[in-house]
Amino acid sequence: MFVIPHAAIERILSVKPQDIFAFEGQDSVYFDEKPVTVVHLSDVLDLKKTGNADHGESIPLVIVAVAGRRMAFVVDETTGEQEIVIKGLGKQLARVGGITGATVLGDGRVVLILNVGDLIKIALRGKRQSILDMLAKTEENNTARAQRKILIVDDSITTRTLEKNILEAAGFAIQVATDGKEALDLIVSGTAPDLVVSDIAMPRMNGFELTQRIKSDTKTAGVPVILVTSLDSPEDKARGIDVGADAYIIKSKFDQNNLLDTIEQLI
Repeated sequence: MFVIPHAAIERILSVKPQDIFAFEGQDSVYFDEKPVTVVHLSDVLDLKKTGNADHGESIPLVIVAVAGRRMAFVVDETTGEQEIVIKGLGKQLARVGGITGATVLGDGRVVLILNVGDLIKIALRGKRQSILDMLAKTEENNTARAQRKILIVDDSITTRTLEKNILEAAGFAIQVATDGKEALDLIVSGTAPDLVVSDIAMPRMNGFELTQRIKSDTKTAGVPVILVTSLDSPEDKARGIDVGADAYIIKSKFDQNNLLDTIEQLI
């Protein structure tokens, strides 16, 4: 789930596949008697599409406009509106395109807030799959992904939410923990995850120790561990390798596709 600022929304509507047409090489719909480019939001956010992308006879669109630019984003569904307080991502995750911050909804869920101006810029310069072509295809990997469980470990609620949203949108089952000790307790008391994504600097038990504990236990030694951290010194990277981490990603260089590609290679 994501939040789109209300001020950027012009209209929320549903269209039929036959309402989408090609205009100047782009999927488009008519709005206010003018063609508006249609883009799947998951394409812009570099997220793999889930089974929810099969809209059948009705395609939900959110038409947005910023600084005189207008675009229609295909979404899975819309759930309502409410006032929110925005929490920034921080400089370590500033490179995450299209995201401006996070918020806590009234029901306690933490969700990411989209930067509409950023999204439009990304969509205009990126290559996209045709909405019409996409509707004609089926998603092959959803069932297999849904059976794969990933444990996310990070004491930052913003980072946990970002990674959780990315991986859930890719079809994985997600567990979360706020530090290494909680993560280890979850692993010991239940079924081991298929993969662990962990921060390093955390209270009680850091990511290095968590990785070492996972890799030293014969029951979990085969579970891949990806360290996603702000620690970027050669010494920290070397220590990550020494304790058995399978991949080491720097938060300041974080990219959704890089994380998903790394996971696909490991499981």
